[in-house]
Order: sequence, then structure tokens, then C-alpha cells
Amino acid sequence: MASLGLKLFYLRTREKKLSQRDVAAKLSIRQGTVSFLEQGVTSPHWALVVDLCKFYDVTPTYLADETRGVVPRATERWGLRDSLITLGMWVE
Repeated sequence: MASLGLKLFYLRTREKKLSQRDVAAKLSIRQGTVSFLEQGVTSPHWALVVDLCKFYDVTPTYLADETRGVVPRATERWGLRDSLITLGMWVE
């Protein structure tokens, strides 16, 4: 349903309401890298995936699973990942 690029675009424009330049500055990457990721031209390396997850408060599962929609579920939030596991809830 939704590609990585579309999810990153959604998170940047709808949830954070930031420009590509702002995201690039906060993640210490080039603005062109943000653009290429959103367009699907390139894929992020693992360290950048972790940084994106922390910045956008989503799990790697949310970013990687292209069968899900763009709106992250409550169980797909980076900040809740530890508490969900301790409560016995498994992230799909």
C-alpha cells in the first residue's frame, strides 16, 4: 500500500510539518538525501533508519512494511516499543 518514501513524506509533512531542509538539519544529512529517500531513489542505511525512527517516533517495522498504510498505529511508535513488550503485546 505505502512505500517507504511515501511514509517519510507523510511523517515529515503531516506529523512534523517540517521542510526537507529542516529534517536534514536535525538529522545532520543533506537535504538531497531527504528528497531522494522520499522519492524512492535511494534506501537508507541502517544507522539512518534508526535515526529516522527516533526522529519520527515510529518503529523500523512501520517503515519497512509496504503492505500497511501511511498512518502509523499506536503499536508502531518508537517511544512505546519497550512498554508494549513488557505488557505482553507483540509488534507485528
